[in-house]
Amino acid sequence: MRTFFSCVTIAALIGLSAPASAGDLDGRLLTLQSAEASYEGTLSALVEDAAVSDASLAALAGSPDWRVRHQSAVALGWRQNGELYTSLAGMQPIETRVGTVRFTGDFRGMPEAAPALLDRYLHGGEDAGTRRALVEAMFFTGGDWGQALVELIGSEPALDVRVMMVAGLRDVEGSWALPALVGALEDGSPELRSEAARALGARPDAATDSASLAALTLALSDTDAPTRADAARSLGVLEAAGSLDSLESLLSDPDADARLNALRAISRIDAEVAAGLPQLDALSQDSDGRVARLAAKIAGS
Repeated sequence: MRTFFSCVTIAALIGLSAPASAGDLDGRLLTLQSAEASYEGTLSALVEDAAVSDASLAALAGSPDWRVRHQSAVALGWRQNGELYTSLAGMQPIETRVGTVRFTGDFRGMPEAAPALLDRYLHGGEDAGTRRALVEAMFFTGGDWGQALVELIGSEPALDVRVMMVAGLRDVEGSWALPALVGALEDGSPELRSEAARALGARPDAATDSASLAALTLALSDTDAPTRADAARSLGVLEAAGSLDSLESLLSDPDADARLNALRAISRIDAEVAAGLPQLDALSQDSDGRVARLAAKIAGS
């Protein structure tokens, strides 16, 4: 992990503000976003540039381009909240009982921490485990990170990190997250497809999005059993009446979780249809006790 500024530089930057605004600030920020080896020096130069006012940086908070929003927030953050940025740059993750790493700290409920965490993900030179922890930490800030993750999923090399990114899209506001999740349902990784199926079920806006419902219905025939099961569960949560026939076909799936979630989904979408299923007698004798009990309950209701 690289520290972007020395303590001496940070101390000089806290509270820095200049009255003027630099021309073509959007373009300068986009250039900064794509900087690699020169990133630290280029960012430092922007932060110290007296021709760029705090007000001009703050005015870009509403930019439609997440890269402009992010870089303006980072520059302004180093100026106005250098202690927080220094702390987040040096924060170390702790190992969990399951062997992954996670960040704990005072960033929860702090939207201003999100740009610092995202910047460390982008430019901190971290390993995959730490990148995953940084992505997870962003979720708890309440800040602006959703659109960034949508665009970064495709370039992230580590599967665990991509899965965490997809998981985060279940909670962000904005229907722009739906196409990303639909795309993830076509990914080559079954873990990512399964996570995308779960995430879509957690988004109320997916219930009225034909592309999302069609993708989940198609996922009922996925080669991966957990993805089939998760797609069935999400269709039930979303009460997708158009998927009833496909869900009924899943009642004979070799995977017990897929059968169980399909039966639950049908019951949730239309209790009368569930009670009239011709498969209920057989399902009440299913080898999986959960399926058998649910089928018996539906048959007796």
